[in-house]
Amino acid sequence: MSEQTQQQQQPQVVYVQQGQSGISPGVAAILSFFFPGLGQLCKGQILNGIVWFFVVAIGYVCLIVPGVILHICCIVGASKASK
Repeated sequence: MSEQTQQQQQPQVVYVQQGQSGISPGVAAILSFFFPGLGQLCKGQILNGIVWFFVVAIGYVCLIVPGVILHICCIVGASKASK
């Protein structure tokens, strides 16, 4: 086997810092669109995701307009890159 072939077969390791994931901001936004807070959960922001779920649910129970506004804020928050 040549040296180049051996290098191609070695597995690549990706290191992820705690609180961050390999999920892209766009995917996180789409997940939060379908289920409020899911994008934050997948990014490793557990408490943030749970809070967004309940806040958006309460907004929808109160009235449709506050729920939609909060849902949009949740989606935008999920699309922000983690620090």
